Amino acid sequence: MKQKLLPYIVGSLIIIWLGTLAASRDTPRVTSDNQQSEKINLALRQTAHRLLKQEGDSISMIAPIQQTAPNVYIVRLEHDFNYDSLASFLHHSFTTYHIEDDYNVAVWDCTHTNLILGYSSIDFFKRNDIPCSGRDKNVQCINFTVSFPEAAPSNFALIPFILGGLSVLILLGMVYWFFKYKNKTETDIASQNNEPIDNTHLIIIGQSIFNTRQNTVVFNNITQKLTFREAKLLQLFCNHKQELLERDFILKHIWEDEGVLVGRSVDVFVSRLRKILKNDESLKIMNVHSRGYRFDIDEHSRI
Repeated sequence: MKQKLLPYIVGSLIIIWLGTLAASRDTPRVTSDNQQSEKINLALRQTAHRLLKQEGDSISMIAPIQQTAPNVYIVRLEHDFNYDSLASFLHHSFTTYHIEDDYNVAVWDCTHTNLILGYSSIDFFKRNDIPCSGRDKNVQCINFTVSFPEAAPSNFALIPFILGGLSVLILLGMVYWFFKYKNKTETDIASQNNEPIDNTHLIIIGQSIFNTRQNTVVFNNITQKLTFREAKLLQLFCNHKQELLERDFILKHIWEDEGVLVGRSVDVFVSRLRKILKNDESLKIMNVHSRGYRFDIDEHSRI
C-alpha cells in the first residue's frame, strides 16, 4: 500500500513546490503609495523643467504637481511646449525614478475643458507612434495630465495555498479510493447489489486462481496475463488434471479452428505456460516422453 501511495505523495509535493516557485518569481515589488506618489511627482517636475527649458524659459516657477485622484496627476505649465518632445522627456524621467507602470497622457488647454492631444505609454513603447505628433495645436496656454490605470489585484500570493490545498485533496481522495475500493472483491460488489455471486469463471489450481473470463492467473497477489492460446491450453489441462494428454489430442482441441496443425506449437505453448506457473510449486506440467503432457496438482497445497 505504501508503494502505491508514494507516487501521489510525491506528485502533491511537486505541486506545492511549483506553486511556491511561481509565487516567488512573479510576486510584484511592493512599494508604499506615498513613496510611489513622491517618485511620480519628482519625475513630472523634471519633465516640466525640460519642456520649459526647451522653450527657452529657465526662470518661470513650476507650479506644484496636483494629484486630483489616487492615480491622476496634473502638470500646470500655463505655457506652450513641444508636444513631440513630451513622450521622450516623460519616458526619460520615469526611467530615472524607476517608474515602470503603464500610463496615459492627456494635453489640455489651461481651462482644462478642451482635450487637445494625448497618447498612452503603449503607443510609445509598443507601436513607436505618438498620435497627433507634428501637428499644430493652435493653443498658447496648455497643461497636461498623467494617469495610471489601476492594476488588477494580484492573486499570485494565493498560488501556493490553492495548489497546496488541491494536492492535499487529491492525496486524500487517493487514500480514500485505495482503502475503500482497491481491495474490494467481486463478492463484495455482488452482495451490495443483491446479485447472485458467479464464481464459475474462477478455477482454483494449487495455490493459484485461474480466471477464465479475464485470462489471468493470480499467485501470491501477483497477476499474470495469458494470451488466448495460453488460457485455452491451461483450461484444457484443468479439465483433465492428472491425465495424460497426447499431442494430437491437444492440437485438436486448441488449434483445430486454424485448419493447419503444427506439432511444435504444443511444445512452445507448454514451455510458455510453465514459465507463468513456475512460482506455484504445487503445479507441474509433466512431459511424458514421445506421447504428451500431464498436468499434476498437489491437492494438499490447495488454497
